Amino acid sequence: MILATYSTFQQMHGRKSSLEELTDWLRPYSRESILSLCSFISTLLKLWDATSPDLARYDHAISCAFEWLRGDWYKLAARLSEPEFVFHRRQLLLISKLAILHCPETGFDIWRVPPGPFGTILLMANDQFHYDLALGAGTNELDKIKRLFAELIPVGEGRGLSPRIPDCPLSSNAEPSQPATRPS
Repeated sequence: MILATYSTFQQMHGRKSSLEELTDWLRPYSRESILSLCSFISTLLKLWDATSPDLARYDHAISCAFEWLRGDWYKLAARLSEPEFVFHRRQLLLISKLAILHCPETGFDIWRVPPGPFGTILLMANDQFHYDLALGAGTNELDKIKRLFAELIPVGEGRGLSPRIPDCPLSSNAEPSQPATRPS
């Protein structure tokens, strides 16, 4: 398993984007086109698989999302000893959720937009997952740490890192051949 970080709008543009700004960038596009593109990217890159990514497919997705200069930067960043990627499951789920809530049924087709805007949307979504823990102590630091740890649990489970508890019939780790039983 590769431990990696994710590229953000803040790293590229020097300021952190807001959730409202991300929503504004999504609004012109049709709900269906955003949802289908997010599904396609997730399937193309097999984001559920914790093994090393297929860099040829990653490069193709980057070329479709970013104009050439930013695209080349992110292709190179994925090949560093401490890789930095753009795409991940939670990011695409956030974009999909925001599209469901804020995008019109009829709007611009994101599939027909030249590279650039969707790449910016991807980076803005990644800004929403960074809690600035290393920027110094503040009054909200404990809350930031709690939120970070609360996120580690589902991310770890999604990567298959949760402990297997075979004796617990209600556990999500129960074997599929064992029917769930009600405790007496």
